[in-house]
Amino acid sequence: MNNNYCCQCGKPRRNLTEPLRDALFIDDLISTLQHRKQHPDLPAGTNEISPQMIAHWGVRRNGGTDEQMHICDGCLLLAVRAIHKSVSSVLAELDSVVNGAARSSKSS
Repeated sequence: MNNNYCCQCGKPRRNLTEPLRDALFIDDLISTLQHRKQHPDLPAGTNEISPQMIAHWGVRRNGGTDEQMHICDGCLLLAVRAIHKSVSSVLAELDSVVNGAARSSKSS
């Protein structure tokens, strides 16, 4: 496949000097220490000394890519919008559960 065109939609590349983009991945290291401090009543030994999680999201072509393939910004934007929609839905659900539990524990 010719990397002068998007391997998804066939759109020509705008500038052939741009770096080849075949996928997009983001990893964020998140400390949960502040969250844990909100629960001082947890028994000893039930948590890590330095609690961390890795939040990851990514976009790649189904079937893989190689140095001859390019995914245009428009196709990446379409994928990131789909991720945003999914994450927004999960976030709303988790907010409801966590905040609902917090409200009910305060009223007890």
